[in-house]
Amino acid sequence: RGDAQSLTIDADNSVYLINSSYTFCEPGQNDWDIMASEINLHQAKSYGEAYHARLRIKEVPVLYLPYFRFPLGKDRLTGFLSPQISLSAKGISNNGNLTLENTVVNLEHFATPFYFNIAPNYDDTLTPRYLDGHGLLVENEFRYLNVLGEGEFSFGYIGSDSAHIDNTDGLSPDELDEQRPSERWSKALYHSGNFGQYWQDRIHYEEVSDSDYSDDFSSLGLINRSSHLKQNVEVEYNDGTWKLLTLMEQYQTPDEAITVKPYHRLPQVQLSRLGSYDVNQFNYEIDIEATRFTRDHEDLTGVAKMDGERFHSEVTLSYPLEKSYGFIKPELTVMHTLYSFQNVDTDGGYQDEVDRNIHIASLDSGLFFERNLQWFGDSFIQTLEPRIMLAHIPYVNQSNIPLFDTTQTSFSYGQLFSPNRFTGIDRVGDTQQISLGLTSRFLNDTGAEVFRASLGQIRYLEDRKVLKDPMDNTYTDEELSSSSSVAGEVQWLFSPGWRAKADIQYDPHADADIEPIEKASAQLNFQSDNDWVFDLNFSHVEETSQKQVGLAFFAPVNDRWAFYGQKKQDIWPYSQADRVLKEDDEEHFESIEGLLGIEYQNCCWRVQVTYEEHTRSDNTKDYQYMFQLHLKGLGILGTDSDKILRDRIFGYENRDIHDY
Repeated sequence: RGDAQSLTIDADNSVYLINSSYTFCEPGQNDWDIMASEINLHQAKSYGEAYHARLRIKEVPVLYLPYFRFPLGKDRLTGFLSPQISLSAKGISNNGNLTLENTVVNLEHFATPFYFNIAPNYDDTLTPRYLDGHGLLVENEFRYLNVLGEGEFSFGYIGSDSAHIDNTDGLSPDELDEQRPSERWSKALYHSGNFGQYWQDRIHYEEVSDSDYSDDFSSLGLINRSSHLKQNVEVEYNDGTWKLLTLMEQYQTPDEAITVKPYHRLPQVQLSRLGSYDVNQFNYEIDIEATRFTRDHEDLTGVAKMDGERFHSEVTLSYPLEKSYGFIKPELTVMHTLYSFQNVDTDGGYQDEVDRNIHIASLDSGLFFERNLQWFGDSFIQTLEPRIMLAHIPYVNQSNIPLFDTTQTSFSYGQLFSPNRFTGIDRVGDTQQISLGLTSRFLNDTGAEVFRASLGQIRYLEDRKVLKDPMDNTYTDEELSSSSSVAGEVQWLFSPGWRAKADIQYDPHADADIEPIEKASAQLNFQSDNDWVFDLNFSHVEETSQKQVGLAFFAPVNDRWAFYGQKKQDIWPYSQADRVLKEDDEEHFESIEGLLGIEYQNCCWRVQVTYEEHTRSDNTKDYQYMFQLHLKGLGILGTDSDKILRDRIFGYENRDIHDY
């Protein structure tokens, strides 16, 4: 709505306003408006123009624009987007507390994005961004959508980054230029498309100028934060029966200190029979793969230095029998793998070729029992579902095979019924085992599951001999134990909006001086229709000496006001050694990250003020104050705190209750 000293409407329904104003606020509540000497509303073209425009908040001018072009409705329009402003404060801890005398408040970054609406299916956003300490970063993001697919190409560029040079001490000017280039850049291409009825193609390409680029600028969203940046091209045929995948994949490892880098797959071809044939109730599946692996092997020795080709074929036969009261499924997988290696260390006993034949045999079975149950006045069906699986994998020495794309799986309840303890092809772990599991579920009168609890363990009939690391022949208690850890998990929907879940991994063979709980996690979450969010979580990993607790909430007081916060911290002291460390090191932090904020909104604007902090590895605490102002119908000023809240508060979605 708006008003004007004079108004003219022409034949094509365009409106011309003199000495006018407009706002999206309700009548009688002009919290903000735009006043201009002239406003032209071109209804047919869905855009407006304002000359000598002043943005006013509570009738106080805060911004002047000699010319302002804006969309009418939801259509996109070429022009400046809302500026992005971020203020931050950084300090150093003192006995776990922040000290104001060591605090610096500054302009973290300021950006003025310009949007190009090239066509309905093409657009581009150019963003000059000033970054404190780094200078001017120019970003560009081009997006497209056509008959061949959709994707985006982006780049970032800084001509001279003095802060990056200053990060390296003790080097001569020549060494500085070599080690820390002042010219920094990134580029990325993401594409997904279809051609023909069954063909698809995908591209994922990321590259940066130096090892610190991802750390410094990944929060801006153009590049992922990773030690190894993926660069691949995929072409896939999938007709619902057969699947053919051709892949070219390599990685950029910007940090030269990392000597062991991922293998490149140049190329990889996979042929799979999707699903299975049904011939007299026998099912079978076929998988064939051929891959050439190579990588930068400078400074590597032994098996780690080897490149090569791998041809793998796999056939699986199964005979599933399923009834309402249970199931039984015998299965046999036969695998043949042929390796041909280059850069072979013959002095270490390695061979130019390895031919491996191995099989996996299993017999999986389960029963289903159920009964009617009354619980707190409600009717339920309770199930009891015992499950047992026998698995046999013979021992085959594989220590002369590199780990091209294989790792050991993380143990959990779901892993109990997967015989091979490795993912990938290069290791197939020998075992003679019996997996035992028990699950109980509660189903309400609609058939929905409201409670589930599972507990299980693997009993080993023989010690395991196949190790992941070909350079390490040391067997751990895990390979020599007669049983696995006990794994359990629980999920409970105990009230509308409330959900609780937990899992645990317990070692019954742990020595008296060792913590028997190897892993544990728990989460209590609440989400309501009126935007309330509450999340309490706990995680424990004994191997990495980690115990953490987290709390997050978003609490609307009413339609206008809301409070929110998030906190994650270590639980200390963790052990007796940590107690000594905590006494000796007064600057040790328990807090990992946290934020606290308040939101207010009405019919025409929404504001969030947020305080955020996190602890760095060098015992300094970074913290910042974020301000976001959303003038509804116009744009957003300030830091995108909504994105941060979505990342940190599980279940959060921004409220737009009073939208126009």
